[in-house]
Amino acid sequence: MRPARAMGPAELRDALAADPAVTKVVHKSTKTSQGGAGSQYTDYSLIVYVAGFPSKPVEFELALHQELCTATACFKPPPEGVEAVAWQILMRVVEGRELMPVWARRYARAAIERSQLVPKRKS
Repeated sequence: MRPARAMGPAELRDALAADPAVTKVVHKSTKTSQGGAGSQYTDYSLIVYVAGFPSKPVEFELALHQELCTATACFKPPPEGVEAVAWQILMRVVEGRELMPVWARRYARAAIERSQLVPKRKS
């Protein structure tokens, strides 16, 4: 996200909660309590429950890149079958704040297409 347009933690939580595909957003335990600090912009990540996938939440977070003066809204590798929805949610939540919007849309579209081509694993 562009520095002047970067969202804060509360904005990300509120934007995720307002997304039509999201049913619930909860804070995950703090990163410091898990022994981590790293480049996170916030001390916690957000667990997002998606309509149609009640037992497959997606973990979103903000990461700060001080050397580039940017913040990244991202999600950790989502459960199988939820990749496309996670990308769609992320793109809606950050719309208008992207550092490179054309590249972001192109990358998201390719990732969604790849996720839909992956054969389902047998249990």
